[in-house]
Amino acid sequence: MRLVLLFVLVALAGCGQLTAPAISVYPVEGQLIVSGIPAVNAQVAFHPIGEPTSSYHPVGTTGADGRFRLTTRTTGDGAPAGEYAVTVIWTNHELFGGDCPCGADPTQHDRLCGAYADPATSRLRATIRAQHNEITLETTVGGGGRGWNLPRLQDVGRKTDRVTPTERDREQQK
Repeated sequence: MRLVLLFVLVALAGCGQLTAPAISVYPVEGQLIVSGIPAVNAQVAFHPIGEPTSSYHPVGTTGADGRFRLTTRTTGDGAPAGEYAVTVIWTNHELFGGDCPCGADPTQHDRLCGAYADPATSRLRATIRAQHNEITLETTVGGGGRGWNLPRLQDVGRKTDRVTPTERDREQQK
């Protein structure tokens, strides 16, 4: 009988889940501006500096005005306090007429040509404090023949951002 009881206790002890220690998160809202243009539908990820094996990477997606809210565990909960390298992938949805097709690598169609896709090389940095945080990420791209593919400022926020390069050329010639 004691052996059966011991077996049951050991079996029950093995059923418990190990959970990571709870970390405090703080609300983070921000805006991403690229060359004066709000980045619409860009993916923003925060990578803790000095913690390469960290189990958390707060993320957000920008809205029509370039604004985002970070999520670590639950939607919009924020991020732990600390220093972060920020990565951005701003997929050119015009190429697909919507979302990237399944299996497509979004960095291949990044309006920023992958310049901010790697936390080791991204120049964007942010500090999250133990309070409500408002962050503006602002950068300028261009030059170097890299093929930047930014929308025109007057096209930002339109419900249909589907202007092809040929149509743009015709509009500029008028």
